[in-house]
Amino acid sequence: MNSINKKILSLTMILIVSLTSFSHALVKPLRQYSNSEAATIFMGELENKINSFEKQKISMLVKNWKSLYEDRIDIQKGKPSSKEVQAMKELIKKLDEYTVKYYFDGNYDNTFINMNYTNYVLENLKTVITTVDYERLYVLCEKYERDYTISDNEVEKIVEEVKVILVKYNKLNSEQLIRHILGGSENLLAVYTIDEGNLNYEEIPHVTLSTKDHRIKEKYPDIWNEILSIIPYEYFNGFDNLMITSDGEMNNLGYVITNDSIGSRWSISVDPDDTSDKELFYETVIHEYFHYVTLNETQVSYSQEPNIYTYYDYEVVTKLDSYLNLFSMSFWDLLRFENQNTVDRYLFYLRHKSDFVTSYAATDTAEDICETFISFVMNDKPDDNSVTSQKINFFYGYPELVDLREVIKTNIDNINIEYDNVA
Repeated sequence: MNSINKKILSLTMILIVSLTSFSHALVKPLRQYSNSEAATIFMGELENKINSFEKQKISMLVKNWKSLYEDRIDIQKGKPSSKEVQAMKELIKKLDEYTVKYYFDGNYDNTFINMNYTNYVLENLKTVITTVDYERLYVLCEKYERDYTISDNEVEKIVEEVKVILVKYNKLNSEQLIRHILGGSENLLAVYTIDEGNLNYEEIPHVTLSTKDHRIKEKYPDIWNEILSIIPYEYFNGFDNLMITSDGEMNNLGYVITNDSIGSRWSISVDPDDTSDKELFYETVIHEYFHYVTLNETQVSYSQEPNIYTYYDYEVVTKLDSYLNLFSMSFWDLLRFENQNTVDRYLFYLRHKSDFVTSYAATDTAEDICETFISFVMNDKPDDNSVTSQKINFFYGYPELVDLREVIKTNIDNINIEYDNVA
């Protein structure tokens, strides 16, 4: 989430050069790790807290999972079997048990997982759609947002059922609504199309603000100008929309989403309630923009089946020389299996705290690379050999990203000088 100034390599150049400029050697395959090495990595900082019997228990669970994983690799099957997933979940359950024991004296309340679900966009439709449809949408959204155990197939079924419900209402923009109904608890205040850097307001009945609202012309376009003062328009060639969404202060600060099935066209969303803290705003813009850099069609595939050679998650399969895959292979080759099956990411973070620049970076590999990119942009080059420093220095292997850092940092420095002069 940061700023950029002159010295613009075009975005296409950034993306093309990224595929050829830096050739990381992939780390050794998991099957070359010994069971004890793998157990040490999974335990993380917990290893120094638990007793020998508990370590032995973890080692047995790691051995069981690792055997199933290696069998899958031998037959080059991309997705894990149900047995492999279950073995990993049993390992995570035991890791979580010991984490709660040693970090919380056995008394841990994960209330953040059990929050009341409130989807404000859905609330806006309460008087527009039938009661039956509203109640069903509520159930679907709650499951989509809060149930971390649902499979990819169940997610797809939820999305399809939401579509079936919404397309019945001709006056509603079902495509936009699906994004925000399934996107969480944000109010969609305004949507703008981006035309050569200029904004054109697009009203969505029953969802966005009316064109009569003064914020549409007087306030929200200023947010776009602030974004461009950090990252110039030339870098936004892949973006079609600016969305203004809000869930109150310090919740969801912003996000980017793809507008098509291949990741070539995008929208960026910002919460106006979170723009007053300028440093936080810079970081939000840098973070979200780097999601686009790492998840566009030159870096990942949205249709390819998972394979054993590259990182993948629910939506994407990375390309071999992509930023995200090489970052994953360098720093997440074991932990991604734990992370992809964990229910409580805070406990995961506590076990591996020293590996991450922020707690949010421990969410998954895609968030980690973006959070680490912020540190790369905003801070001096580290000279120690910690994991976080290795992650930051990863970006220095890409000349185009070093140039991008200089552009962003220069812009932010100039903005800060202007603020100081005004003050």
